[in-house]
Amino acid sequence: MFVRYVLVLALFLANIGCDSILGIGSTATLEVPLPSNNRRSYNSFEDLQGLAGLHVTLSGAVDRTFEADDFPVEPFSVPEEGRVFVEVSLSGGPGTPGPIARGLADWALEPNMEWRLRFDRAPWPPISSLPVPPGETEVPCSWPGCKEYWRFDIAPRARNYEEEALWLALWGYDPAECKDDVVCF
Repeated sequence: MFVRYVLVLALFLANIGCDSILGIGSTATLEVPLPSNNRRSYNSFEDLQGLAGLHVTLSGAVDRTFEADDFPVEPFSVPEEGRVFVEVSLSGGPGTPGPIARGLADWALEPNMEWRLRFDRAPWPPISSLPVPPGETEVPCSWPGCKEYWRFDIAPRARNYEEEALWLALWGYDPAECKDDVVCF
């Protein structure tokens, strides 16, 4: 009887460890919604002058790949710890060989967080209405829930206008800390 108890306890503890590593049973999630459109954004997933050539690979604690046809990506479970690496490339189509924008980003996962990655092809990040100068790769986030954002240059031959860049913004919040009167995303 004692051996059976120890065996059941060992299997239970092993299962808990695997669940936390794989994100099973985790309350942490990640989603990749459609970008918004404004007067200077080219965010169509059907137009090669927009985001039709977007390719996103997540690795590390999360192993997923997305093409433009996959967006929006509904929330999915992620581990509560580890690091996520994001590789982004944007292709311009048959008349523009090779990637026209490319970049890498990463962040550390945290327990109980709801994460959101947003892409935008615009002169400013998707959390701002002010342009950010070329060559500036990171600007501290000032909006609630904003964790970080990255600017990836678009090849001059493929830009719709001079200041255009590909942006990736990371949002994250703990739903228990997000009250009704606070905008978290």
